[in-house]
Amino acid sequence: MKERMASMVGESGTTMEFLGRKIMDGKLEGISIELVIADHPNTPPIDRAEILRIPVKIVERNKFKNRNSYGEALLQLFERYRISVVSLNGTLNIIPGNVLNGFNGRIFNQHPGPKKETEKTWGIMPYAIMLEFIHLTGRNEGTDVIIHRVTNQVDEGPTVAISHVPIFEEDTAETLQERGKEVERQLQLEFWENFVKGEVQEVHDTVYMRPGEEHLLRAARLKARKDYPTG
Repeated sequence: MKERMASMVGESGTTMEFLGRKIMDGKLEGISIELVIADHPNTPPIDRAEILRIPVKIVERNKFKNRNSYGEALLQLFERYRISVVSLNGTLNIIPGNVLNGFNGRIFNQHPGPKKETEKTWGIMPYAIMLEFIHLTGRNEGTDVIIHRVTNQVDEGPTVAISHVPIFEEDTAETLQERGKEVERQLQLEFWENFVKGEVQEVHDTVYMRPGEEHLLRAARLKARKDYPTG
């Protein structure tokens, strides 16, 4: 039976659009995007989804009195559209516990950095952290983009897909982010191909920080938050 995905998007929606076009072109089979949930009205993902003729619903977290009622609204939509799996493609909203319980192990998040070094950061911030960490350590081992299962601990669910992103000497956070996005889209395609085949397995995270470098990572994270406070 074909999997029915809901994609929860943020400000861009490019990953959702990438997957949608691969499905339309017959390059990703066994799954369809049946629903796009946008955090805010009048954002680019809405237009992207409408071009692909995917239903869009706007669910604004701040319109609900608590996390549980927000979760109930999501669950009602998922039931209406017969959703079987959820992909977090840019949303910054924390998934409520009642949704996690309803989709046990079937909610996945994309994250643009290694867990240990960039947890609880988003957008361009993980790339800025890794660039500054390289500068402070004098050691360039690149960075990662990952996909992990969503649990009640933010960015701590088991990693199920990982891909390496090289860092070049001339990189800025912006150029590294653009390269990372390309790698991330390909990782998404590979992951969902494996998912429909039932071949998803947990993988080990790469840890770039070595013992004694904790203070350097803290400094890199502080600088990234200062330079990119909104992600």
